[in-house]
Amino acid sequence: MPKRAIASDRVRKPSIPFAQATVAGGFMFVCCTGVDREGRFARGDVRAQTRQAIENIRALIEQALDEVRAGTDTVDVPAGDAKRHCGEIGGQPANVTRQMT
Repeated sequence: MPKRAIASDRVRKPSIPFAQATVAGGFMFVCCTGVDREGRFARGDVRAQTRQAIENIRALIEQALDEVRAGTDTVDVPAGDAKRHCGEIGGQPANVTRQMT
């Protein structure tokens, strides 16, 4: 099964060598925390850190979709899943299958 690493300049680069996200087998595996690009934890309670982590995940999903749009890959975003957690992705509804050519 081919794997592809995803990285976004909108998310803090890890200090150890691993991918911010990996796409493999129709899934996207993400490794994020509630820190901003400068490495500062979101101020406030656990909700603020969770919000920051979700924003980081959104940036990685948008980066993966941009890479798909630039190539000829297919991406299937399950209806409701991404939309429930991240709203619209890249300004488009999250419940569509896209074939990019």
